[in-house]
Amino acid sequence: MDAACPYCQVPVAIQAAGEYTCPSCQAVFRVDLQVPAAAPGERPAGRPVPEGARCALHPEAEAVASCDRCGGFACADCACEMGGRLLCPACRERSSPREGLPWERREALGWWPGLRGTVAGVLLRPSLTMATMRRRGALSDAIVFSLLVTVPCAVVNQVMNLGLQGIIMGAGLLSGPASAPGSANLLPVIGGLGAVGVFSIVAAIFITPVQTLFMCGLFACIIHGTLRLLKAGRHGLETTFAAVCYLFGALQVPSMIIVPLYMGGALLAGVAGASGGRGAALALIILAVVLVGLLVLAFLAYFCVIWVKGLRAAQDLTTGQAILGFLSPYILLVCCCIGPMVGVVIFAGVMA
Repeated sequence: MDAACPYCQVPVAIQAAGEYTCPSCQAVFRVDLQVPAAAPGERPAGRPVPEGARCALHPEAEAVASCDRCGGFACADCACEMGGRLLCPACRERSSPREGLPWERREALGWWPGLRGTVAGVLLRPSLTMATMRRRGALSDAIVFSLLVTVPCAVVNQVMNLGLQGIIMGAGLLSGPASAPGSANLLPVIGGLGAVGVFSIVAAIFITPVQTLFMCGLFACIIHGTLRLLKAGRHGLETTFAAVCYLFGALQVPSMIIVPLYMGGALLAGVAGASGGRGAALALIILAVVLVGLLVLAFLAYFCVIWVKGLRAAQDLTTGQAILGFLSPYILLVCCCIGPMVGVVIFAGVMA
């Protein structure tokens, strides 16, 4: 027998009760051929619902309505009245299709307005912006967007880093004693930084795309796997991958401000130290460390909020599910790093 996917309505061959993956949208849904009896409850108007029927998206919840469009069963949280009809979440989304992010509408808006509007929307209104992301057929757009943002940001970071390093080294040489070698000639410093700069910029152009795709793919798989374990998320891996690409790419823009501020603090400390005032140097170093620390903490908090809100809107999650999904790659990374270290310590202690 065949059953329609509750998300895209593509027929899926059903052999027995259990979980099935739609071959079209890759969504995972559960089919219960034999359902336990349940006490009758109050049901909204709509198609008749058999006693004991379960919600197509939440098998643990009793169905209280049947979608007037596809006939799928829906629980009280899923059933929604629209235009005088009771619809399930999938049909409701098709009845009012998502308009797409500005980048996904770049043919009408233009490439630069689409790119700028998506970055600004993700950074300033993550919930509203990511809620408009198309759930199917948007992965290629998301990958291109991520690369178009991350590669220029990586190049700009390298240029700022090298420029500030040159200023710091030049300030140290010029403020040193007149007899110090190199204090009167900055050409070797400029030449060395130029060679390093060319290499780092070329490396950023060619390595950043590979690194971006690898990180986005790895994070998307871990996050989506965690959501499946939690039985959360109404959309497939494609949606999670696209959301990760959009969030990862947009967050590269504010991360650029950390490099010049950090190097600026180092410049102040270096100039103060070269001037001979130990007290002033110590005060500036402490001030720079405090300011950079506060900036990093504020950015991390902002970073976490954007990720949680974006994932929650893209996959229709609760806040708790979005937090667990966002933290899962870092938890796994910590376990993979700390686990071997603990094993080595235990082994060394036993052998000793």
